Amino acid sequence: MIVTIANPKGGTGKTTLVRALSGTAAHAGNNVFLIDADSRANTMRWVTMSKQMEIWPELLEAESCLDPNQIYKLALRKLHEGKIVFVDVEGTTNETLFAGLYRADIVLIPLQTTQDDVVADAARVEPCFGG
Repeated sequence: MIVTIANPKGGTGKTTLVRALSGTAAHAGNNVFLIDADSRANTMRWVTMSKQMEIWPELLEAESCLDPNQIYKLALRKLHEGKIVFVDVEGTTNETLFAGLYRADIVLIPLQTTQDDVVADAARVEPCFGG
């Protein structure tokens, strides 16, 4: 199974969700492969820190890949090896987003709002005073 975590907006919780899901799947005994397709590489920083703290699950592999053609090929190769594949894509509309979506069996779209979204929505609401 290939699971892509995608939203063209940044800051919605994509990386947080992919970390939680891939780590949980690995701790549950599944062979998991994680593709960090985000140029900011936050997922790979998490990988490095987890390995340094010696809390990295043995059944979880991770790799950074920013080439859309390679994302697709890497995901399929790891799928054929029997791994659950998670793809963490960048918070923008680009070719890596489409590569992550193209072969996904499941697409999860986190919708965490930011403070700016809440303030903008609140500014559009007309105050209502009962009487």
